[in-house]
Amino acid sequence: MRHLRPKADIHKWQYAIASSVLGVMLWAIFGSALLAISVSVIAIAIPTEAIRYRRSKTIKDEREGWPMVIDHLLSGVNSGVSLQQTLSDLSIRGPEQFKTHFQDISSEMSSGASFAEVMKRARGEFHTSGADQVLGVIAYQYRDWE
Repeated sequence: MRHLRPKADIHKWQYAIASSVLGVMLWAIFGSALLAISVSVIAIAIPTEAIRYRRSKTIKDEREGWPMVIDHLLSGVNSGVSLQQTLSDLSIRGPEQFKTHFQDISSEMSSGASFAEVMKRARGEFHTSGADQVLGVIAYQYRDWE
């Protein structure tokens, strides 16, 4: 889930501390505990919900793209193209949300890395269980073909 973290690596406890400080400052300035608590709760809720929304959008986009990836893999293998070439082609012809992932896979394979290791690393880059299963099957099948 590395790609789903916020750009500034801020943790929830840091949001809580910042919103608490904000609440204490507002309470000291305005003398209203209700105002201070309300603003503090909103200050911690907004970034948390923004991160949650981004995470769910990324997962939704991935789920929508995998049928096209599977179709491309099956078409490529059925037409006699090697599995490595089919995976490399996905960096050009694949779904937009996966192109960078498949470019990384393609460059690792062209640099001479082991196919099983490349698939193992790729499984960590995607965020859905379906992706994990597809890449796991590819790695397992490729092991049997060698």
